[in-house]
Amino acid sequence: MFVNLPKSVIIREMGPREGIQSEAKIIPTEQKLELIRALLNAGLKYIQVTSFTHPKVVPQFADAEKLMEQLERPEGIFYWATCPNLKGLERAINTGIHGITAPVSVTDGHNIVNVQRKTSDTLKEFEVLVKKAKDAKIHVTGVMSAVFGCPIEGYVSPHRVLEVAKRLQWMGVDALSFGDTTGMANPLQVKSFFEMILAEFPGMDIMSHFHDARGTGLANVLAAIEAGVMIHDCGLCGLGGQPSTTRKLYAYGRLGNINTEDLVSMLEEMGIRTGIDLDKLIDAAKLFEKIVGRELPGFVKQAGPVKALWGGGKEYLDYFIETFGYKES
Repeated sequence: MFVNLPKSVIIREMGPREGIQSEAKIIPTEQKLELIRALLNAGLKYIQVTSFTHPKVVPQFADAEKLMEQLERPEGIFYWATCPNLKGLERAINTGIHGITAPVSVTDGHNIVNVQRKTSDTLKEFEVLVKKAKDAKIHVTGVMSAVFGCPIEGYVSPHRVLEVAKRLQWMGVDALSFGDTTGMANPLQVKSFFEMILAEFPGMDIMSHFHDARGTGLANVLAAIEAGVMIHDCGLCGLGGQPSTTRKLYAYGRLGNINTEDLVSMLEEMGIRTGIDLDKLIDAAKLFEKIVGRELPGFVKQAGPVKALWGGGKEYLDYFIETFGYKES
């Protein structure tokens, strides 16, 4: 039984970056903008719009500056992008981006696969990156990957994660995000972990970032919420994971993010407000399918919102009686 559920949470949408990142087909800038507009129309206020990664590594975002130049900027909307290194920050710094994420894996093996460097080397560079971003008045989230288990090194001690998180806090990041990069976490582990993190970092914005490789994603979000985490990353249609250029290195099945439509539906049905219009979010998900050119994962997109069934059963009942009849007792 849940005893610590809040009245509302913050949902951060990652589809235009992490969802598109895993697509081999290059998505045109205008279609990316169309998707972002659909998300804005659904009420999303926190959207990750691109990545300032080298185009040779992730060709999908060679248009990062072009997209930022054409992006609509409604009041009250927070756009952020991934900046894996100083060169990425130099590209981002004059685009008007509100925030960046500085990603680092808590294990050397995973960090080498991601960015060809050991964790300590990435953290060393981040000392300069965070300072430069803060000087430019850009919000910085320190993002830790492979927090709940590493596909290369196996078990990850929470104390190792804590060590990396404290280093990022010392650098001056505004928020900390903890990623279950290949979907290894379970709800009991998640609740215990985030209770520890929230106790260690009072006053810091703490975020969950789950992937749904093994079907435990929504349960893990609920466990994080009960522990007290109020900010949660997710991806439209459950897309996400490694870039298409390095995805072959990960033979671990579907690595997509928590599905935004399914998460929003579950939370709203539980009375936890997200500020998102589910019908319009489903429209955005269907648009995403058209953009990538295939059917995408997601239960609610297929079944529709629960409220769509309220009162709709009588029409079916009338049809059934007319067709088959029924016997009075």
